[in-house]
Amino acid sequence: MKTKITKIQGLILDFNGVLLWDTHPHEQVWGEVSTMLRGTSPTPAEMENMVHSRPNKSTFEYLLGAPITSTSKLRDLSDFKEAKYRELCLSNRYDFTLSPGAIDLLEFLEKYKIPHTIATASEKPNPDTYLKAADNINIAPEHCIVVEDAISGIKAAQRANISRIYALGPSERHEILRKIDGVYNIILSLKQFPKNIFEKSNSSPKQQ
Repeated sequence: MKTKITKIQGLILDFNGVLLWDTHPHEQVWGEVSTMLRGTSPTPAEMENMVHSRPNKSTFEYLLGAPITSTSKLRDLSDFKEAKYRELCLSNRYDFTLSPGAIDLLEFLEKYKIPHTIATASEKPNPDTYLKAADNINIAPEHCIVVEDAISGIKAAQRANISRIYALGPSERHEILRKIDGVYNIILSLKQFPKNIFEKSNSSPKQQ
């Protein structure tokens, strides 16, 4: 794991799978869509590299094995996939919730006025996602922490020169995440995020 020593001033959180606990419904829906389009579900490697944190167009083109040149076709496919996702989430609404530790972390950030924002979807691993997020909170990328769960998102954060990247995921993914260049540490959920990492100009909040 790469170690950087620098002053940490802001936090950028990925949304799906980090702040919102929705990895399972996403994977289930993409499995159904993949089966419909090509007859098989994505393999774990395909899910990791071609689905998570990828724009719909990129994933659909991969599953179809051909470019999508029709705007209406892409819209229809995306609308179908999103409708299935919403249906699944509503049918399991008690499981559709913020991730463990999310509320506590957000309250901490607000209490101590620590700059924070959300970065989500788009063209990962393009670094623009995290460059724009850092700009939104007026903190240089090298003074920001990112929490990400997807390989492409981690690569995007690294390319954006983010100081520390925390990879989040279940224990069975830790070996994969550990091998990604740029990962500073790995956590199971936001409950394990080290809130005392932020340096305050006058006083540091004491954490358990």
